[in-house]
Amino acid sequence: MIKLKRTYIGIAFLVLMISAVGAASFWPSENGNDNDIHYMDEPSGGYDNFEGTKEFTQTPTSVTDRKVIRSGYFVIEVENFDSSYAAVFAVAQGTGGWIESSNVYKDKDGRRIGYITLRVPSDNFDAVFNEIKQYGDVKSEQTSNMDVTEEFIDLSARLDVLYAQEVRYMELLGKAETVEDILSIEVQLERIRSNIESLEGRITYLSSQIDMARINVTLQEPEKGEEFPLVSAFKRAASAFVDAFVWIIILIGYAIPIAIVGTLGYFGVKRIRRKK
Repeated sequence: MIKLKRTYIGIAFLVLMISAVGAASFWPSENGNDNDIHYMDEPSGGYDNFEGTKEFTQTPTSVTDRKVIRSGYFVIEVENFDSSYAAVFAVAQGTGGWIESSNVYKDKDGRRIGYITLRVPSDNFDAVFNEIKQYGDVKSEQTSNMDVTEEFIDLSARLDVLYAQEVRYMELLGKAETVEDILSIEVQLERIRSNIESLEGRITYLSSQIDMARINVTLQEPEKGEEFPLVSAFKRAASAFVDAFVWIIILIGYAIPIAIVGTLGYFGVKRIRRKK
């Protein structure tokens, strides 16, 4: 019985030793040797199923690196419309900007109103905005700062992935031997290039909006004050007299042809009676 127990203990000890050795063989070495790891040169499942992947670790963006689109709008009542209108053009051009659009019209009371959209460098936004406000009486104003940092980072990361895919597919194209593989890879390259151009276009647009702020300016002449009642009455009377005179002339214009036709008809009938 004692010999049997010793045999069982020996077998158990031997099993523990084998398990320990096996576990040690699967534990990573301290030297981090990756020589036993092999990477496939060709994508599994064919060229059409290959999609490059890449992980990005985003670091916190500092305040100075944030991407912000700035814009402003205000309505100003000005005494001298022409000089104020010209001053807006001058301040935009003087700060490295330009006039994007402009329009002037008159309302029902004859008051001139001008709409101007100017683009100025974002760094000069506050200076230009405050200067234009000095041209007259500000009736309303508004500014906005749209933060597009997150979108900008996302677009850049997606663009990096597409660049990596494009490089990989170009490498595969160099290794392709059959016409089928070449055509398949070219289709993928065309798709990737189309996506790259779309993202590049969006980034370019955002960059232009970030670099050049937009300011919408509305200039308007003051509203005309109420007139003295007696003066207003005389003006209405004069207007009514002119309207009546115009109608008289119009009626005379209608009556003259009728009178001529009637006179000719009268003398014609009279002459016929004489002949009889």
